[in-house]
Amino acid sequence: MDPKHTKEKTMTSTLKWQCTVCGLKEQGPKPPATCPKCGVKADRFIKIK
Repeated sequence: MDPKHTKEKTMTSTLKWQCTVCGLKEQGPKPPATCPKCGVKADRFIKIK
């Protein structure tokens, strides 16, 4: 397997997201479909560092 491809996949899977409604923080390549804490949709999540 190409090491560059593996590194890119690792980087994308460690993105951090925060719900703008309740403040819950999640990790993953994309935000959850719905917030597990308050139930809002993925579009209410922002990417954080």
